[in-house]
Amino acid sequence: MKGADMKKNKNLILSSFFMFAISLACLITESYAWFSMTGSVEVTGPEFKASAPENLQISNDGNTWASSITVDLYKKDDFKISPASSYTGIDNNIFYTEDINDGGSAKNTNFKVAVTGASKGNEGYYLDVPLWIRTTGDSEVKVAVDVNDTSVTYAKDLDEDGNVSDTQEISKAVRIAFLDTSKDKNALGDNNKPLVYNANPGFVGKVIGNINEDGTGNRVDSSYLTNNTQMLQVPAYSATQTKGAPFVARIWIEGEDPNCVFANGGKSFAISLKFIAIDDNTNN
Repeated sequence: MKGADMKKNKNLILSSFFMFAISLACLITESYAWFSMTGSVEVTGPEFKASAPENLQISNDGNTWASSITVDLYKKDDFKISPASSYTGIDNNIFYTEDINDGGSAKNTNFKVAVTGASKGNEGYYLDVPLWIRTTGDSEVKVAVDVNDTSVTYAKDLDEDGNVSDTQEISKAVRIAFLDTSKDKNALGDNNKPLVYNANPGFVGKVIGNINEDGTGNRVDSSYLTNNTQMLQVPAYSATQTKGAPFVARIWIEGEDPNCVFANGGKSFAISLKFIAIDDNTNN
């Protein structure tokens, strides 16, 4: 029976959908990266949708479980997300700058640690979405993001009617880190390895990895999830283990992405993620 469940688990698919209405408000007109921006990404009426077929279930509070959920994220109150940069997305590894730069060398740009998340009516540098995934089977499940299936895993702009389009402008700057509930480690408990979804696969640049004592930032090569990279371990279901695996999806606008520019002000975007169960023969 256990072997049958394990085989079944390998074919499970969990699909999650983040939907946002977003406008980008900037105070200057240069078309450069984030250090040319003094404004924020203003979010209105965001919605989070998730579904989990077969014997996977999903929850946003750890108590109410279903095969699909819809979470209203501050629907009645606007909030703002300011651009930031990070290698892992964990606490104390996400940075922002108040300096204005011409888009050239930023070696003297000063950075600070971003400690404020966006919340109802408030501005912050990231948005945290708490989630739980559990299985009803008696075998553990490894979960990954299916980054290869771009029909269901993507960030795309919304058109004027609020529909998802094939255009990717400001949406390419979206990043999502998968963290454990402490938020100082990734969802697998490692504080050094990034488990970050990148909405812009063409971006191979550097991000801010840490800051020096004088406040200048150190740029490091970015590292993002590939297909079949495990980002969550879901324990087997039992009488004493009914909560599954809790984790946090941390969303930010990557300032080092060349699409985080004034020219993309006023854009809106949607995010869709598909999680898949993977077996022991795939890469971790």
